[in-house]
Amino acid sequence: MNLLTFLNDYNYIVFISLVSSFFFLVIQTVMMFHKKKEDKKRHEYFKKQQEELFNDPDAYKILIYLYKHHPKQARLPIHNQKVILLSQFGLITLASTQTYPELYDDLNDPRFPYVLQPIAEQKLKHDRNII
Repeated sequence: MNLLTFLNDYNYIVFISLVSSFFFLVIQTVMMFHKKKEDKKRHEYFKKQQEELFNDPDAYKILIYLYKHHPKQARLPIHNQKVILLSQFGLITLASTQTYPELYDDLNDPRFPYVLQPIAEQKLKHDRNII
Protein backbone atom coordinates (compact mmCIF):
# COMPACT_ATOMS: atom_id res chain seq x y z
CA MET A 1 0.00 0.00 0.00
CA ASN A 2 2.84 2.37 0.79
CA LEU A 3 4.46 1.63 -2.56
CA LEU A 4 1.35 2.67 -4.45
CA THR A 5 1.09 5.95 -2.61
CA PHE A 6 4.78 6.57 -3.18
CA LEU A 7 4.41 5.95 -6.93
CA ASN A 8 1.33 8.15 -7.10
CA ASP A 9 3.16 10.98 -5.36
CA TYR A 10 6.55 10.69 -7.05
CA ASN A 11 5.80 9.08 -10.40
CA TYR A 12 7.33 11.92 -12.42
CA ILE A 13 10.60 11.77 -10.46
CA VAL A 14 10.96 8.03 -11.07
CA PHE A 15 10.24 8.54 -14.76
CA ILE A 16 12.81 11.35 -15.06
CA SER A 17 15.48 9.34 -13.27
CA LEU A 18 14.89 6.28 -15.49
CA VAL A 19 15.01 8.32 -18.69
CA SER A 20 18.14 10.18 -17.61
CA SER A 21 19.84 6.91 -16.60
CA PHE A 22 19.03 5.47 -20.02
CA PHE A 23 20.56 8.48 -21.78
CA PHE A 24 23.67 8.30 -19.60
CA LEU A 25 24.01 4.64 -20.54
CA VAL A 26 23.68 5.44 -24.24
CA ILE A 27 26.21 8.27 -24.03
CA GLN A 28 28.66 6.09 -22.12
CA THR A 29 28.36 3.30 -24.70
CA VAL A 30 28.93 5.71 -27.60
CA MET A 31 31.97 7.19 -25.86
CA MET A 32 33.39 3.71 -25.22
CA PHE A 33 33.17 2.84 -28.93
CA HIS A 34 34.67 6.21 -29.86
CA LYS A 35 37.58 5.64 -27.45
CA LYS A 36 38.25 2.17 -28.89
CA LYS A 37 38.32 3.64 -32.39
CA GLU A 38 40.71 6.42 -31.36
CA ASP A 39 42.97 3.95 -29.53
CA LYS A 40 43.12 1.78 -32.64
CA LYS A 41 44.09 4.79 -34.79
CA ARG A 42 46.72 5.82 -32.24
CA HIS A 43 48.15 2.30 -32.13
CA GLU A 44 48.38 2.16 -35.94
CA TYR A 45 50.13 5.55 -35.99
CA PHE A 46 52.54 4.36 -33.27
CA LYS A 47 53.44 1.20 -35.23
CA LYS A 48 53.83 3.20 -38.45
CA GLN A 49 56.25 5.59 -36.76
CA GLN A 50 58.24 2.69 -35.33
CA GLU A 51 58.59 1.20 -38.81
CA GLU A 52 59.71 4.57 -40.20
CA LEU A 53 62.36 4.78 -37.49
CA PHE A 54 63.61 1.30 -38.41
CA ASN A 55 63.89 2.46 -42.02
CA ASP A 56 65.71 5.69 -41.08
CA PRO A 57 69.49 5.12 -41.45
CA ASP A 58 70.50 7.40 -38.56
CA ALA A 59 68.03 5.86 -36.14
CA TYR A 60 68.99 2.38 -37.31
CA LYS A 61 72.66 3.10 -36.54
CA ILE A 62 71.69 4.05 -33.00
CA LEU A 63 69.67 0.85 -32.63
CA ILE A 64 72.58 -1.25 -33.94
CA TYR A 65 74.94 0.51 -31.52
CA LEU A 66 72.63 -0.31 -28.61
CA TYR A 67 72.19 -3.87 -29.86
CA LYS A 68 75.94 -4.43 -29.90
CA HIS A 69 76.11 -3.31 -26.25
CA HIS A 70 73.04 -5.32 -25.26
CA PRO A 71 72.24 -6.17 -22.40
CA LYS A 72 74.47 -3.40 -21.05
CA GLN A 73 73.53 0.21 -21.32
CA ALA A 74 75.14 2.59 -23.79
CA ARG A 75 75.52 6.32 -23.44
CA LEU A 76 73.81 8.50 -26.05
CA PRO A 77 73.38 12.28 -26.31
CA ILE A 78 70.04 13.16 -24.76
CA HIS A 79 69.26 16.08 -27.10
CA ASN A 80 69.82 14.14 -30.33
CA GLN A 81 66.63 14.19 -32.41
CA LYS A 82 66.78 10.51 -33.33
CA VAL A 83 67.41 9.51 -29.72
CA ILE A 84 64.38 11.55 -28.65
CA LEU A 85 62.20 9.95 -31.35
CA LEU A 86 63.38 6.43 -30.54
CA SER A 87 62.61 7.04 -26.89
CA GLN A 88 59.25 8.64 -27.64
CA PHE A 89 58.09 5.72 -29.77
CA GLY A 90 59.19 3.06 -27.30
CA LEU A 91 62.22 1.55 -29.02
CA ILE A 92 64.78 2.67 -26.41
CA THR A 93 64.46 3.90 -22.85
CA LEU A 94 66.54 5.81 -20.33
CA ALA A 95 68.37 3.52 -17.93
CA SER A 96 69.09 6.30 -15.43
CA THR A 97 68.10 9.90 -14.91
CA GLN A 98 71.56 10.81 -13.64
CA THR A 99 74.86 10.70 -15.46
CA TYR A 100 78.50 11.54 -14.93
CA PRO A 101 80.42 13.82 -17.28
CA GLU A 102 83.40 12.47 -19.17
CA LEU A 103 86.19 14.35 -20.87
CA TYR A 104 84.73 14.08 -24.36
CA ASP A 105 81.17 15.00 -23.31
CA ASP A 106 79.56 18.21 -24.45
CA LEU A 107 78.04 19.96 -21.44
CA ASN A 108 75.22 21.34 -23.57
CA ASP A 109 74.30 17.87 -24.82
CA PRO A 110 75.09 15.38 -22.02
CA ARG A 111 75.23 11.66 -22.69
CA PHE A 112 72.81 9.49 -20.74
CA PRO A 113 72.63 5.69 -20.51
CA TYR A 114 69.99 4.09 -22.73
CA VAL A 115 68.91 0.48 -23.15
CA LEU A 116 67.12 -1.29 -25.96
CA GLN A 117 63.46 -2.18 -25.51
CA PRO A 118 62.40 -5.80 -26.16
CA ILE A 119 60.34 -4.90 -29.23
CA ALA A 120 63.38 -3.31 -30.90
CA GLU A 121 65.60 -6.21 -29.87
CA GLN A 122 63.22 -8.75 -31.44
CA LYS A 123 62.98 -6.73 -34.63
CA LEU A 124 66.77 -6.45 -34.86
CA LYS A 125 67.23 -10.18 -34.23
CA HIS A 126 65.00 -10.97 -37.20
CA ASP A 127 66.95 -8.58 -39.40
CA ARG A 128 69.53 -10.42 -41.51
CA ASN A 129 72.01 -7.51 -41.76
CA ILE A 130 73.21 -7.71 -38.16
CA ILE A 131 76.49 -9.48 -37.55
